[in-house]
Amino acid sequence: MNFQSMEYFIVLAQERNFSRAASRLYITQQSLSSHIAALEKELNCKLVVRHVPLDLTYAGQTFLKYARHYQETLLAMKKEFCDISRNQKGVLRIGISYSRSLMFMPELIQAFQREYPNIEIVLYEDLNLIGELSDGNLDMIITNDKEYLPKIEFEDFYAESTVMLVSKGLMEQYGIEGQKVREAILQGNLNPMRSCPFILNEQGGITSRISLEMFGRSDFVPVRKCEVTNINTILALCLREVGACFVPESMLHAFLTPESMERLEVFPLPESLRYYIHFAYVKRTYQWSMVTEFIRIAREVFPQGKKQGLPKR
Repeated sequence: MNFQSMEYFIVLAQERNFSRAASRLYITQQSLSSHIAALEKELNCKLVVRHVPLDLTYAGQTFLKYARHYQETLLAMKKEFCDISRNQKGVLRIGISYSRSLMFMPELIQAFQREYPNIEIVLYEDLNLIGELSDGNLDMIITNDKEYLPKIEFEDFYAESTVMLVSKGLMEQYGIEGQKVREAILQGNLNPMRSCPFILNEQGGITSRISLEMFGRSDFVPVRKCEVTNINTILALCLREVGACFVPESMLHAFLTPESMERLEVFPLPESLRYYIHFAYVKRTYQWSMVTEFIRIAREVFPQGKKQGLPKR
């Protein structure tokens, strides 16, 4: 038994398919099957049930826990010795939502790799970031979630506000007065928008929860024109006067041109609905310096209050 066999088993457990796992590992399916069979022979236990998709036996689930532990220990050892030798190499695995990745990562990765050219960045652009971090598949994440898990450390990045966007043409079409909308928002509702259609975010994320909270404080049920996940699609539909929408304020400047902004009315939602974007990473006896360095560089590239639209704390 060796670390390579454990790595192979972890990938197989993730993929639940010999062909896909072998492809990820750049080995043949036959070679992978032989490695797993050798493990089963050494442990004298059947680890997988070979059907599609394959399942782990109880012994396989138990072995997976040990394999992940050994893998994390090996990675931590390699990273610590990289820090000791000041020969920084390796892969920094970062989780972030697709929209924030578009907003932050091009400039941030460029700045990071100017200082650390031998570090490869692997981005995981998805929603289940806390779960992937907890499972040891990521080194750090950038998220608005903050679950109080004992093994995860959170650091604030910046405070985010949500705004409601309405095209000026749509407001004229439905006879909506901007001043009345602003006054209603100060009172905590959207009542002057009762006749206006809406584009809603279907992710079930924090922007969706905030919009539902505002509707809950109002005396009407919103007219839903469509539900969309991609922020660029939401903004494009809003500009085409399909409906009003809710977006994080920082994304306006990242995804809209000044000309597009001229066509929209921006209504900030109450301060009480602000939330924080966090860095998060697993607490370890030894923390790889590249995690803390990435956070340092992120704060330098995107200081709070910068013109990109990141709001001040």
